[in-house]
Amino acid sequence: MMLSPEHYRKLREDVVIAARRANVARKLMAIRGPLGLGVQQYSYDVLGEVANAILSHVFEARDMDVVNLTRTDVNVPVLQKMFEISRRDVESSRRYGIPLNTALASSCAYKISCLENELSLVGWQKDSSYDISGLYASAGNSITGSDFGTAGNAITSVADAMGSLMEDEVFPPYNLVLHPTQYAELVGNVLTSGDREISHVKEMIGGEVVVTPFISDGTGMLLATPEARFFELVVAQDLTVETWEDPDTKNLRGRVFECVVPVVYDGNAICKLTSI
Repeated sequence: MMLSPEHYRKLREDVVIAARRANVARKLMAIRGPLGLGVQQYSYDVLGEVANAILSHVFEARDMDVVNLTRTDVNVPVLQKMFEISRRDVESSRRYGIPLNTALASSCAYKISCLENELSLVGWQKDSSYDISGLYASAGNSITGSDFGTAGNAITSVADAMGSLMEDEVFPPYNLVLHPTQYAELVGNVLTSGDREISHVKEMIGGEVVVTPFISDGTGMLLATPEARFFELVVAQDLTVETWEDPDTKNLRGRVFECVVPVVYDGNAICKLTSI
């Protein structure tokens, strides 16, 4: 029992809405793709440091840099979750116009979006080392901050992180990523001037303060905005819903899936904040 085009459109619409509602990774990373379902590995080059430019009054052949590229390959995993809708529910919706219950499929999309967040922010490790490194694991800078529970500490900690990034010539705007505990502390802090501390932090970074449970309590991350393209979410296949009929029960079975991988081209565009 296959879905009608109208039912499939409704199913996909609900799935996409659920995924977007939960997604954080795509607020922080530029998107490359979709490249196609068959793309199972993504290759990219990292350019080494080059010398400073020179100033002279004539053209010179000296101080020529040799291009030093490091090739990196990363496998593109499949993030997936299956669901099932009763044959009778599908028939009731088809015959009597009862809205098709897409809650389970939407829950699958939500779980996939959460997994994408975890993969992009933290990474994925099979054993002790990361097979796929997320933003936090790839950070090239780190500062030890102060408890965000005390008003003023967030401003100082963020300023220190900004200093680390600017030393590596990564300039504002930035996004700040916080665990819910630190986000709640920042939102609740009021400075002696009567101003809310979060307003000052937003003005400093020029970007957004993003809250997510996928980084550890007491930590945070300041990073360049997606437009700088220091890191990307490589999408082979974007969020997709496929359905088929179970050969035994005739129930409608389905799978929500996507094929994505985070890629960090320059870890110096990310600064960890610890002890906050």
